[in-house]
Amino acid sequence: MTEKIKKLFESQLGTLIYGKFLRTVNETKMRDMIFKGVLVGFSGGPDSVILLLLLNRYISEQNRGKIVAFHLNHLIRGNEANRDENFSRDFCKRLNIEFISEKIDIPHIAKMNKLGIEECARNERYSCFCKIIQGRNDLSCVAVAHNATDNIETVLMNILRGSGLRGVSGIPPIRDNIIRPVINISKDDIVRALTEFDIPFVTD
Repeated sequence: MTEKIKKLFESQLGTLIYGKFLRTVNETKMRDMIFKGVLVGFSGGPDSVILLLLLNRYISEQNRGKIVAFHLNHLIRGNEANRDENFSRDFCKRLNIEFISEKIDIPHIAKMNKLGIEECARNERYSCFCKIIQGRNDLSCVAVAHNATDNIETVLMNILRGSGLRGVSGIPPIRDNIIRPVINISKDDIVRALTEFDIPFVTD
């Protein structure tokens, strides 16, 4: 797989994607945060795969920082959820990236707390992020894989809800210790790049 990744980043599309990633990192405070260690929310989906590959390349080139991948098995989709966890573990192993996973019964917790599944899953995921960060001294921030398409959708939804100027600004690249390095890369470019170079990812 490393040869496929190399060819991706040597391609015109890969160069474009990495350039957008670098601009986002360099135009914000992400660089210093990454150098202090980054925990990557890794679902195994295309967005988190490209995020992991970009950060791994950047840290390797700069020879600074540490990368750890975290996967939360929500126990929502049965065998598919286990498939995603196994895929994520294997993907990280092939890249020699430290991998952490946890199983949490989201449907049960959501029912107990009268929450929607998505809201509950998000709450538990960020709670796990915090616990991992607080328990280590080699990680300082969490990278999540919101992309440019997510950002546009968020802006449009906020406008429709009448949220004013704050809503128009969309998803911020950095909020507290949460960073979004692929916020300026479109979903279409992400999927096309991974597909063209036969780099695997999971779909739900």
